[in-house]
Amino acid sequence: MAASLTQAERVIAVDVNPGRLALATELGATDTIDAAATDDPVAAIRELTGGGAGHVLESSGNVRAFRQAIDADAIGAVIAVVGAPFGQEAAVDVVDIVNSSKRIVGIVEGASVPHVLIPDLIGLHAAGRFPVERLVTSFPFSRINDAAAVAASGEAVKPVLHL
Repeated sequence: MAASLTQAERVIAVDVNPGRLALATELGATDTIDAAATDDPVAAIRELTGGGAGHVLESSGNVRAFRQAIDADAIGAVIAVVGAPFGQEAAVDVVDIVNSSKRIVGIVEGASVPHVLIPDLIGLHAAGRFPVERLVTSFPFSRINDAAAVAASGEAVKPVLHL
């Protein structure tokens, strides 16, 4: 959704959940790849981009997806990582990273300046350009187990508990 607000010509969403891919299309993705139905998601990304993506946001927390994100990138690409499973390590081809000048950047809390970003996001939302509520599924606190289940299954993008 945020990438579609930039000057990006192509926004590719990769997921294993067809419902989330449909939502990604509604929110601005120009292309989608169902990684569960594709033998080689890296090749699919390279084909769509003509050789590799220039910018990638890896948010799944899956180390295999992280490695695929690195492999699907073009020379000089930036891979931003926001999903991080605790205690997991990912093997990377260091020679590929060095020879292609790829950069891997970890992002915590959006790596933003909150007093600038939050008013900007509120303005985009008020203008109908940032429908963040499309990502949220709300649950009363009494349904915490249901919220955990849809988070684990991937049915909900962002389950939110209300106290």
